[in-house]
Amino acid sequence: VKLAHQQKPKARIILQSILPTLDPIKNQDIVLPVNARLAQLAQSQGLSASATYLDLYPAFVDGTGKQKSELFVDGLHPNLEGYRIWRDLLVPAIATDRARQTKTPRR
Repeated sequence: VKLAHQQKPKARIILQSILPTLDPIKNQDIVLPVNARLAQLAQSQGLSASATYLDLYPAFVDGTGKQKSELFVDGLHPNLEGYRIWRDLLVPAIATDRARQTKTPRR
């Protein structure tokens, strides 16, 4: 992220969470900690002015935290409905980020 920002200082970066897998242990041990780290990275000093974190994970799990398998082709890759949900979260995040950018002076 820092390298991308150095090469394209005006670029906005939206860090997106990893989607859940069918394996609850993998989600607990790998996916959720990586997502937490991505969220921290987006808020870290030096990146918070150019990066935003989008947490997709909650939209792809049910109330018990299990993957909504009806949103995936193979338990890993989203199907058409999964991509629609992703799009419906990403587009407003981009708009919010753009609005934030116009209110925050660039360094």
